[in-house]
Amino acid sequence: MIHNFLLIVLGVLSVMSLLCLLRLVLGPTAADRLLAVNMLGGMVISAIAVLSLLLEEAYLLDISFIYALISFLAVVVLAQIYIGASRMQYRQQEDSAAGDESTEGNNEYAAGEAAKSAGEEGM
Repeated sequence: MIHNFLLIVLGVLSVMSLLCLLRLVLGPTAADRLLAVNMLGGMVISAIAVLSLLLEEAYLLDISFIYALISFLAVVVLAQIYIGASRMQYRQQEDSAAGDESTEGNNEYAAGEAAKSAGEEGM
C-alpha cells in the first residue's frame, strides 16, 4: 500500500518538475527563472527523500541534505548576480537620463544666447 503511494508521489513530483523546467525555459523575467530553479531544487530534494523511503536506503537522505545545501547556495549566488545586474541597469538608466537633462540645459542656454545676440544686432 505505501509502496504504491510513494510511486504516485514520485509521479506527481516528476510532472511538477517538468512544469517547473518549462517555467525555467520560458520564464519572461530573470526573477521567474530564479524562482523556477529554487522550486526545481526543492522538488529534486523531495524526490530523493521519497526514493530513500521507497528503496529503504538511509544514505539517500544524506545525499538529500547535501543537495539541499548546494541548492541553497546556488540560489543565493544567482540572486546576488540578478541583484547586481539590475543595479547596473538602473545606474545606466540614471546616467542616460542625466545626460539627456544636461543636453536639454545646453540647448536652452544656446537658444538664450542666440536670442540675446539677435537682440543686440537689432539695436
